[in-house]
Amino acid sequence: MPFAIKDITVHRGSTGERQSKMWTPYTQFCDIPKLKSTKKGTALIVVSGRRGVVSWAQNLCKGIKDWNFKLLLDHSVPQLLFCDYDCITVPSPLYTSEEDKYSITSDLAVDFPDGIDLVHNSISNVVPDVANILDIPVVETVHGWIGSLKHNSNLDAVVLVSKECWGPIIEVPDVPAYLISNGVDTDFWQPTYGKIFEKSALDFEISLDISTKNVVQLGVDIGKTNVVWCGRFSREKDPQSLYEIALRLVKDNSVHFYIAGNNLAMPRLSEGLEKLPNCTILGFREKAELRNVFSQCDIILNTSLHEGISYSMLEAMACNCFPVVSSTSGGCVDVARSVGYVYTDRNDLLRFLKNYKKQDNKCRKYVGENFSGDSMARQYECVWNSFV
Repeated sequence: MPFAIKDITVHRGSTGERQSKMWTPYTQFCDIPKLKSTKKGTALIVVSGRRGVVSWAQNLCKGIKDWNFKLLLDHSVPQLLFCDYDCITVPSPLYTSEEDKYSITSDLAVDFPDGIDLVHNSISNVVPDVANILDIPVVETVHGWIGSLKHNSNLDAVVLVSKECWGPIIEVPDVPAYLISNGVDTDFWQPTYGKIFEKSALDFEISLDISTKNVVQLGVDIGKTNVVWCGRFSREKDPQSLYEIALRLVKDNSVHFYIAGNNLAMPRLSEGLEKLPNCTILGFREKAELRNVFSQCDIILNTSLHEGISYSMLEAMACNCFPVVSSTSGGCVDVARSVGYVYTDRNDLLRFLKNYKKQDNKCRKYVGENFSGDSMARQYECVWNSFV
């Protein structure tokens, strides 16, 4: 049957409002239901084009063994990433961003699959009104912005990836709310050997040759502090702070920045970073390429103004990157307080990077113990089974 997604526009307010003290951590969580018996159902997982959501969905599909999966994919998500499952690709974006508002402005119609026992939505600010189509349970995972929830009164449960998901707690619906941290596939995300950066006449290219056990550094100066920043260029990720810090460190010449992610939304800022001699713009990179990037960098820098738990940060930590995060970046702060560094402002970040000393860290062990992909999947399975 046709599946319609109604127009939704969410106004989020200014950067100043996002840092307001009025937001408080959400604490009213229910205990994860106990897995009393194994149940077999079919879940429809809604996947936006955001890289972290794609990683989340991949880990769910890999870790939950007793459910079947069908996926509703944003047009930007390659079906190849989910080639083992039935996929429906929506022909236009499920998620768009414009400065201080997140919106969906077109009516979408796709064939809704039969035999669905549960819908799990993960698109911030875009909630399909599934309950008007089929009388089936709808669970939503909030990866950062609680405000998306007030637009759907048909949820049966909410999952937050962190107590620090940003937004007024009054907007959490009166339904069971569970705390389930993001999980990482540490079998894949681990330090690699091989050629990493190879400078060509036109651009920087990344080789995937990991056939040698000798670490070959091409273009990476191991005498410098190598910092990776990974994310899309948007206000909430605050790439402006990245630019300001990189600009102030040009003359110091002891820190180099590798910048990965979609930078199309802020072309002028991207061009400014590209002109700095201590910055390398990598653009969008596939998982295997990012793993090599993370493996050769010392620090993963997170400048976000608000965030749940950054997948890029956790994946980099699994490759032994040291996390340095802004004090405003939500759930990432708790992680960095344990095994990294939390900076209070740009001057504090500048001092830290100038004085950073390379050292062995416990980041990979910490991720394995606290952000296991298998553990995440088991908890989701318990929640799903409570509705079937």
